[in-house]
This record gives sequence, structure tokens and C-alpha cells, in this order.
Amino acid sequence: MTGLRLHKLLPVLHFIRHLGKRVYRDDITVLAGHLAYVSLLSLVPLVTVIFALFAAFPVFSDVSVSSCAILFSPISCRRPATLSSAIWNSLPSTRVE
Repeated sequence: MTGLRLHKLLPVLHFIRHLGKRVYRDDITVLAGHLAYVSLLSLVPLVTVIFALFAAFPVFSDVSVSSCAILFSPISCRRPATLSSAIWNSLPSTRVE
């Protein structure tokens, strides 16, 4: 009975061994780090453009307040409202009327 269980477990162990070899050979941890860095680097301009659009059109004033609250709530600072208002006020005042 133990041999039968080992027989079913053997392909899983071979897969884990093969996966470990490929991770080591392809240096996948460095590639994952590069991908994370590039992804975060590309998100910053996207968020900047979105907030600039929020600042430009008064139609988005309700959305901009709620998105600022969502964006700055995980930041561990003493006063997230002060931080969000400082960033929001630093945006150019090019409002379309």
C-alpha cells in the first residue's frame, strides 16, 4: 500500500525537482524583480495622468476625493489628509470650465 502512494507521488516530486532546476538555471527571481520594477515604473505616469485629468475637469471632483482617500489610506504617516491635500494642491490649476 505504501508503494502505491509513492507511485502516485513520484510524478509530483519529479515536477518539483524539474521546477527547482529551471528556477535556478533561468534565474527566475531576478527576472521577477525586473518585471516588478518595470511594472511599478510604468504605473506612476499612468496615475499622474489620471490625477491630472481629475484636476482639469470639475466633473470628476467626487471621484477625485474618493480616489485620493483610497490611494492615501494605506500610507502610514501621521496625517494622510495633509499629505493628500499637499499633493492635490501641487497639481497645476488648469481647470476646464
